[in-house]
Amino acid sequence: MTGDRCHLGLQRTEHIEVIASVVGEMRRQMSRALSLGDLADMARMSPFHFLRVFRAQTGITPRDFMAAIRMGEAKRLLLTTSLSVAGSSTSIATA
Repeated sequence: MTGDRCHLGLQRTEHIEVIASVVGEMRRQMSRALSLGDLADMARMSPFHFLRVFRAQTGITPRDFMAAIRMGEAKRLLLTTSLSVAGSSTSIATA
């Protein structure tokens, strides 16, 4: 039983690192339309498993997380530049 717990702990640590890496890519590529399959490929997981792990680590789905990243960037642009709402949304719009 102790070995199983240790193994599960190792998987959780690996999941944290993988999800952190994927989140970094999501931030770098926020203007791209990244599918669940794209994100799962980055994590080297099946889409189903990736969705479960991502939600377990972040508390939300990848789609909602990406929306939050984009909203944060739009807010930053509105506060720090002279861009209008339309201009800021255009600059972060997905391709």
